[in-house]
Amino acid sequence: MKKIGKQKNNGITLIALVITIIVLLILAGVSIATLTGENGVLTKASEAGKQTEIAEIKEMAQTDILAKQTENEGNISKEEFVEILNKYFKDVPTAEELPEDLSTLILTTKAEYGNYDINISEVWNGTFPKTIESLKAGDKVYYDTGVSSVGDNGVIECVVLYDTEYNETNGTNYGVQIISADTVDMVTLGDSDFNTSRDSYNNALKTLYDKAQKYLNPIYATSSRCVGSKPDEPDWDTEEMFVADSSYTYMNNYNNTFKVGDENYNIDWTQMENITNVDIKIASDIYWLASRVIGSYRGISNFNVYAVSTTGSWTYYYLCDVNTTGAGGKVRSYGFRPVFTLKSGLKITEGDGVDTPYTLAP
Repeated sequence: MKKIGKQKNNGITLIALVITIIVLLILAGVSIATLTGENGVLTKASEAGKQTEIAEIKEMAQTDILAKQTENEGNISKEEFVEILNKYFKDVPTAEELPEDLSTLILTTKAEYGNYDINISEVWNGTFPKTIESLKAGDKVYYDTGVSSVGDNGVIECVVLYDTEYNETNGTNYGVQIISADTVDMVTLGDSDFNTSRDSYNNALKTLYDKAQKYLNPIYATSSRCVGSKPDEPDWDTEEMFVADSSYTYMNNYNNTFKVGDENYNIDWTQMENITNVDIKIASDIYWLASRVIGSYRGISNFNVYAVSTTGSWTYYYLCDVNTTGAGGKVRSYGFRPVFTLKSGLKITEGDGVDTPYTLAP
């Protein structure tokens, strides 16, 4: 009789199959997570690709910035910086709106550059050179007249008379104007001969305007004038002639031979008084204000040009007088203070505007 033994089972039990499937699922999950999870291989590869593209965009912008700085002796203006940003980014602010702290500015790249958000300070976080548009009334500035006989080989100290804020507040278009801190020249008006002195009176504003042109350096300024003239029309003059009241019969032979007076000096004078951090009214000499005034009293008519005394008060001095006994002329030699309208966009390279005047550069 045969013995009946245990039969060997070479198949896979259901339990083993289930366990195997579970293990495979676990391994698959781990593999997928390794590939696609937050720290997965594919995620890291995608992030690395993104960072590479961002780095390339930054590098292109930085190369453009460096090229512009090379052109400008190491400087780049806000306008130039904004122009470069506009090549790569959307919704770039204007130069005026650009924040001083670039770390606060985050821009999105254009679609062709991936629509990435980039902190602009990571592109460039340097400083922009100041321009004259940032100057404030009362700031001190060095101005090169180009005339070596004045100042320090032509360089004189000036004070900002009108600034951008003044123009915005008052609706004017004077630009940034600076006045010499002291007289730079002398101008003689009048003459002992009456007729010559009358001509000098009538031509006084032109004489003072012409003197100002001597110190106009087109590298730095667009116009030059005498203090007291019209800030926005420096060569202004009138054609209107003076006619005395009928009670001044002694003027009958002189009516229509003298130009009338004006009050244009008061524009500059009012602004000079408004500037309180430095007294720019006082100079070392009496100086002319390019404006005329006529005085008639007690049988005398005086034909004067405004001026400022050494105490800083405006006054006027007659060049001609007419009275019941005749007419005469007077010679007057007083100081000259030019006012310059600076070219837009001039850079400020040195100084603090207070203890050390700002230095300007084209």
